[in-house]
Amino acid sequence: MSQVVTIRNRQHACAVDLLPLRRIVHALLAGFPQIKPADLGIFLVVSPEMTHLNETFLHHAGATDVIA
Repeated sequence: MSQVVTIRNRQHACAVDLLPLRRIVHALLAGFPQIKPADLGIFLVVSPEMTHLNETFLHHAGATDVIA
């Protein structure tokens, strides 16, 4: 079973070519064979959405770079 990688660009402030990003992610995962198959989701969002997600789900005030 292989890794499932989902990448979505939900922002329009900056143009992002998702194909190179997808290739980088797959290359990084291939470099860590000890990682068991898993789902990885990468969503590119603007600061207000990240702030909302951070406050709603983690109960932390303000924006953050990553929610894991």
